Amino acid sequence: MGGEPDASLAAGAASLAAGRWGDARAAFEASLAAGESAEACFGLASALWWLGESHACVAQGTRAYSLFRRQGAVQCAVWLSITYKADFGNVAAANGWARRAERLLEALDPGPLHGWALVARAYRMPDLDAAEGLTDRAAVMARDAGDVDLELVALAQLGLIRVGKGQAQEGFALIDEAMAAALAGERSSLDTVVYACCDMLTACELASDVERAAQWCEVADAFVATYGCPFLYAECRMYYGSVLTAKGRWRDADRELTAALRIAEGAGAGVHARARARLADLRIRQGRLEEAERLLVGFDEGVAADAETTLSLAALSLARGDAPAASRRLRQRLRQVGEHRAVLAGALDLLVDACLASGEVEAAYAAAARLADLAGLAGLADLAGAAGTVAGGRVAALAASARGRVSMARGETEASVAQLEAALA
Repeated sequence: MGGEPDASLAAGAASLAAGRWGDARAAFEASLAAGESAEACFGLASALWWLGESHACVAQGTRAYSLFRRQGAVQCAVWLSITYKADFGNVAAANGWARRAERLLEALDPGPLHGWALVARAYRMPDLDAAEGLTDRAAVMARDAGDVDLELVALAQLGLIRVGKGQAQEGFALIDEAMAAALAGERSSLDTVVYACCDMLTACELASDVERAAQWCEVADAFVATYGCPFLYAECRMYYGSVLTAKGRWRDADRELTAALRIAEGAGAGVHARARARLADLRIRQGRLEEAERLLVGFDEGVAADAETTLSLAALSLARGDAPAASRRLRQRLRQVGEHRAVLAGALDLLVDACLASGEVEAAYAAAARLADLAGLAGLADLAGAAGTVAGGRVAALAASARGRVSMARGETEASVAQLEAALA
């Protein structure tokens, strides 16, 4: 009896490494039937995540944490932190597990686990300067320890952060490097591919880089076809669909976002909520307001603290002719500091329209000026030059468009035409 759990554990670990998730699940369940262990619980949690059973995987991961000794508990806490944020959008639980990992590390000598804890704390952190510092430290620790998986995850996350700060060329160079190495097999864990892919897709959406998204989605699709991963498959469809929406390719976007919504039902509550918000955004643009409203049902004020949902609800209010309600939501969002540059830009751009619809032209002018400041632009010459650059890209274009709409409302037709042409460029 004593050797049976060990044999099942070894079989489960081998199946995980090979991406045979059903076999891994069966092996770890057999091990647990013979006797509970932290390793079997955590292995089962990993297999369940890949199979799209998010709630069950967290339950097993939490049980593993309670059984592990200190080093294994740190690894489990890091995994739970990232899973809570990525799958469920639960920031409080994610931060709690990240802090717990850091406290447990206080008794251990510096090593790769410290780097993983830094990655977990910085993962999707709104304060991009703080996130950059933490992730950069993790990358240094990875190189010092020779942990390739940690290095590639840190490089991809650092790339996303820099894209979010408007440093698109530098950021995408890091992301492309991490993607190439991870997909070429220069890693020991398949999880590394998922981390890199998610950061790549998010960065492409922030920069509206449809060509890069399409190219990497082809590679990611091949990975999903081989290994299966409801979370990544839904994320690919969702982010790519959002990029297509931004580019005006609404028929293609409809196909991708509808698929994302269907797949996301088994990929975690957070992913499903994001898919609903993004499809609702497309429906609003298409004028299909009843469908958009149905997609947003259930997002009360507490849930709407999520930036994407707030913007979708504000856009729906504006489309229905309730500009004051849209303004209230957007101003509440803008009072919250530390958002991604692209999130702030989207909120300010929508606020310009809400103010103009309410006849508040000077308030719209102030919002457009703040958007131009966010883009790092001072005047029309800057607008025309930056709108066509990779780094300036989306935010600069939004700033130019916002100024053009405000100028039109003020009767400044010549300036408006020049600003809108800069935005189009």
